[in-house]
Amino acid sequence: MKARPSLAVTLLASAASILPVLAHAETASSPDVALTVYQNGLTLVEDHRRMSLAGGSGTLAFDGVAQDLLPTSVQVSVPKGAVVREQSYQPPLDLQQLLRANVGQTITVVQTSPTGAPQRQTMRLLRAQPDVLLDNNGTVISGLPGQPEFSGIPAGLAVTPRLSAVVQGMPDGEQDVVLRYLSGGLSWHADHVLTLAPGGKSVALTTWATLTNGSGAAWSQAKVALIAGQVNRAEPVPMPAPMMMKAERVGAAAPAPQDSTPQRESLGGYHLYTLPGKVTLADGETRQFALLQTTSLPAEVLYEIRGSSYGSRSGEESHPAQILSFRNEGLSAPLPAGTARVYGADSSGAARFLGEDSIASTSDKGAVRLALGEAFDIGVTRSQTSFRKVSDNTYEAAYKIVLRNAQNTPVTVKVIDSLPGDWSITAESAAHQSPDASRAEWSIALPAAGSTTLTYSVRVTS
Repeated sequence: MKARPSLAVTLLASAASILPVLAHAETASSPDVALTVYQNGLTLVEDHRRMSLAGGSGTLAFDGVAQDLLPTSVQVSVPKGAVVREQSYQPPLDLQQLLRANVGQTITVVQTSPTGAPQRQTMRLLRAQPDVLLDNNGTVISGLPGQPEFSGIPAGLAVTPRLSAVVQGMPDGEQDVVLRYLSGGLSWHADHVLTLAPGGKSVALTTWATLTNGSGAAWSQAKVALIAGQVNRAEPVPMPAPMMMKAERVGAAAPAPQDSTPQRESLGGYHLYTLPGKVTLADGETRQFALLQTTSLPAEVLYEIRGSSYGSRSGEESHPAQILSFRNEGLSAPLPAGTARVYGADSSGAARFLGEDSIASTSDKGAVRLALGEAFDIGVTRSQTSFRKVSDNTYEAAYKIVLRNAQNTPVTVKVIDSLPGDWSITAESAAHQSPDASRAEWSIALPAAGSTTLTYSVRVTS
């Protein structure tokens, strides 16, 4: 497995094309690579190298850079006195490139005989695209009839992604060169694990940073920092097809506890988490790093049922949403956006999955609400008990909402009804609140293994 993107650097004669080699610079034995990974799939790669170069003008060729490199973002920092005149990016070698480079040449096509033995035929490649045409002793064949074999890699093509920079006035001897660019393929997101205490009055929280490498390169001993927040990007320029091709990669999650927690700091409107030590990440690998942890946050399990005074079907039983509510207090840190998974224990102490929801970026002391699912053991039935049209644009209606609790503990259910137009409650069995002009809310207490009925009348003018 490739330890990291090898930064093979060669000083070539000055020109933008492939030229005779004038000098070769060995890569440093201890590369200094830093990755800043953003939540939108963007990564800033910064690669520091100390190299031995012959002086003069020529081309620096960097092999093994990330496959999803954004060519227009490349910055090559060279020693004082040297000037970068031109930069170019060459995607990794693929079959189509090999075919195009061998048009007019003889290639070998390997077919499998009925006995399973390989059969080789030499054919002249007439055309590589839009479809392949071959000349087999005067017979033109469309498409590849077998596996093609090539005698070698054509000059000017790279097996791995290659970045080149034309430099003038490079001093000789040991020199520092810094390669910096933006790339896709690396991404991170937050995974929040919450354990609900018996009784539902508190939760324990652990936040993991899940880092996935789909960049086409392996990274060894890299300094890794994570940016929480969404940076703005201009509309991306469409890439040529070879640069857009990307293999599916699946990496198994492998939590990797660290000796210390990541360092956190504010960076403009974002938050920066610097992982401790250095990180080795194979291509296609997914790893997790603990970001935040607390053993107890005050919490509450809420029940909410939503309906409307119009469009509701009478008599059908529904179930309220079960919502875990807590405030981000005690961490002294914001919660990055991500997925929250909630677990609880049954009467035997065995852990059970209770549900999951998304968390938006939440400030310190900010409120969090997670929808876990429906409360199966609480039933709600609503019906319209009267309706009277007062005028062309005004009517009066009455409703009955029966709430049944099958749990062995009392609960409170919030009934939230959407009301149209200009409305007023004219009668009700429990006092309501109006959080805005379109909703009325009632908090209804249900006894253990019992029921409560809410009734209300409303006058609506459209």
